[in-house]
Amino acid sequence: MLNPLNLPNITFFTFLLVVICTALYFIWIIKKAFSKENSYLVNQIFIGIFLWILLQSGLVMSNVYNTNLNVLPPRILLFGVFPTILLMLGVLLTKKGNIFLDKITLQQEILQHLTLLHIIRVPVELVLDWLAWSKVVPFLMTFEGRNFDILAGITAPFIVYLVFFADKSQPKPNYKLFLVWNILAMLLLANIVFYAIFSAPAPFQIFAFDQPNIAILYFPISLLPTFVVPVVVFSHIIVVRKCLKEIFYQNNSI
Repeated sequence: MLNPLNLPNITFFTFLLVVICTALYFIWIIKKAFSKENSYLVNQIFIGIFLWILLQSGLVMSNVYNTNLNVLPPRILLFGVFPTILLMLGVLLTKKGNIFLDKITLQQEILQHLTLLHIIRVPVELVLDWLAWSKVVPFLMTFEGRNFDILAGITAPFIVYLVFFADKSQPKPNYKLFLVWNILAMLLLANIVFYAIFSAPAPFQIFAFDQPNIAILYFPISLLPTFVVPVVVFSHIIVVRKCLKEIFYQNNSI
């Protein structure tokens, strides 16, 4: 069943649009970073993202994630979240991965787009609020509760302006301000991830027993922790890495 939670059409299709826009925008950023010099890599990333979304959709539609909820670790973590963590670690900790990251961050325009990508957090937060009213996530996961992640999406275009365009007298962007914003935005994301995990129906649930976070166990909301959030986290990691390298270089060149 395509819509097993019987979500309202606006909720269902808005979130599908978020997934599609996130995938296409991230692929476009990678393509722009590598231009025409490595179309093979861009094509591989495109195919990888497409197959990952297809795999995750197949798993959740096969009821892999919403059955045997007492299993540890939960299957959505084991098959949906942990592989993305391992992939990011592989990119960060390998020579080829670091070459890839260095190439992405050569252009300031790419850093700007990686930041503008966080605007998708605004419709995500709207969807979470609608899901709460549909009683498939707790209100503590929304901006009506303890989730302030929408601020990262709202402020993303402003931080791009402040870092890259506000002070034209400076030869380089304000990487220190950029780093602070990214760290704060990551903390906002960590906050909602914490509540999402511990309000889900699992042996370690400690929140929202009256209205648990069941939406992530069904299509299409399962693509939030298994695809959208990893892309957002990876975008932060790329930028934070660049900021730290630039700040270190500036401090050692004085």
